Amino acid sequence: MISEKLGEMVSRLKQRTEDGKVDWEETATRGRFQTTLNDHSLVIAEQENEDDPETVDYCITIYNRDGDDIECFTDRDLAEVPEANAEETYRALMKEIHAIARRKALGAEEAVDAILEVLDESEEDEEKDPK
Repeated sequence: MISEKLGEMVSRLKQRTEDGKVDWEETATRGRFQTTLNDHSLVIAEQENEDDPETVDYCITIYNRDGDDIECFTDRDLAEVPEANAEETYRALMKEIHAIARRKALGAEEAVDAILEVLDESEEDEEKDPK
């Protein structure tokens, strides 16, 4: 069943993303991030839940090398995977992938490093010239 394979793909994608093995970058659309794995590209995005506008769903779209959308699914689609708490599990995984992809694509770690460097310099300056 395709949903089981997609669930496995999401689990592995999260792990590889956490390990820094998958590079995510911004797309032209705010809140959408993409990566390329061999001949396929993946885009992860947040989208409004059709049944509850206050709820955000996470969507992954797979594109082939020609740019054709060959598969698109949300965390809600993975609720069909026959495992306990599948919907909550895959929702959490896809939410975390999106968060990590966002931080990576927007350079959050580099920004924090730069801020820490400035703060360290300020602290060193204060130690040299206490007032």
